[in-house]
Amino acid sequence: MKKKHLFLIPALTLGFSSSAWAQDVHPALTTVASKIDTKAEYFTMNKLSGDLAAATQYLDLMIDTARKSGEPVPAGLKAKDIMGALGIDTIKAYGLSSTKVDNAWVNRSFLDNAGNHKGIFSIFGSKNQDFKVTSMAPAGTDLALQMQLDLRQIETIANAIANSVGEGEKTKKAMSKEIPEMDMTVSDLLSKINVTANVVMDLDANKTVPTPFGEVGRPLVTVRLDGLAWLWDKFGERAIFESEAPFKKSVEGDLTYYRIPAEVLKQEAGNQEAAIIDMFGISPVILIDKKSNHIWMSSNEEHLQKCRSSKNTLAETAEFKAAFDGLPNKGNSMAYVSKYLLKEISEKYTRIADSGMLGEEFGVAKPLVDRLMEDITESDKGWSMTLGLDDKGVAVTSRGPLASKHLNYLTSILPLLQAGSIHEEKFEMDAPRRRAQ
Repeated sequence: MKKKHLFLIPALTLGFSSSAWAQDVHPALTTVASKIDTKAEYFTMNKLSGDLAAATQYLDLMIDTARKSGEPVPAGLKAKDIMGALGIDTIKAYGLSSTKVDNAWVNRSFLDNAGNHKGIFSIFGSKNQDFKVTSMAPAGTDLALQMQLDLRQIETIANAIANSVGEGEKTKKAMSKEIPEMDMTVSDLLSKINVTANVVMDLDANKTVPTPFGEVGRPLVTVRLDGLAWLWDKFGERAIFESEAPFKKSVEGDLTYYRIPAEVLKQEAGNQEAAIIDMFGISPVILIDKKSNHIWMSSNEEHLQKCRSSKNTLAETAEFKAAFDGLPNKGNSMAYVSKYLLKEISEKYTRIADSGMLGEEFGVAKPLVDRLMEDITESDKGWSMTLGLDDKGVAVTSRGPLASKHLNYLTSILPLLQAGSIHEEKFEMDAPRRRAQ
């Protein structure tokens, strides 16, 4: 196709993406259809079984071609083995939809793997469960993150891939290697790593602190690691000792605290650092709760105790419920950003951009970032996202400023951008010849 016809590609792409859905859904797509919004302004579904089989065959042909051409390709390498080890061969279909709601988009996407969560899907954790961070975060929280990470199948994945390229024995040897500091092997460590990280941040609007780009609410941060308290016995005390930080240990029932009082921090810091510690209310604390298998870390003990109280929580607030409207209340991982934090990001960006702190080169990208800052604050609600696994597949749901369909539009205009780039490059190459004439 000649470059002058490239302008037709976006129109054709959008045309084929907008198929009529008056017909019945294909039997292989019924599960996907039930997991997305088929009444949305935009949705798409695709059956992948045949596509993946064809792609695997082509990849194997490419591998054979490379091998025959003298490339150093392992003799036993097959695309089918790699796809199987990663769990990609379990994907039967996918779908996604985007619905405009209150100046924001609710996006739903789903991968149908019939609940076979092997390979990379095993890393996301177990099947859907109640979110933990929402009942841990106090009301007024501006950022709440929960991420489950399950590495117990990593050794199986690594061995399968290694065997396919003839490196099986080497990988087994690496997995059996002792970690002296922990008195366990790499295999033992991976078999025990199933952790949920919960992160809570609140910009305390009642106590602002000055910054070069204007005042911001005093940040209060607390982290809870679920499923890792056993690891503290392996290296925790040693890490505290080697850090030489002035932590003071105290045991209170089943709980072990490591605290650095603000007064101690200020004594060891210079005048400027002491002022910052006082301004930000920093009083670091680590809490080990072996009974609950939790490790807590916080920049401020008052905030830590609020998170531990399970009273007046984020989940109970109207703002959170509004931002989570239409999203599932169970999953493996999630994220929430408050409207206040989005507004602060936008306002501080404007101050920084207008001050020239970002340099002259930023001027090229400034219109794009300006538009993004406008979009993230257009809705009167916050952002949210969830990821979950069930007995049918993997679902990702979000509420934010961009729709899934926008990605299709960007893909469609790439040929135009490429054509423009080629034309510009040719123009620059021809410039010396034109000047000579």
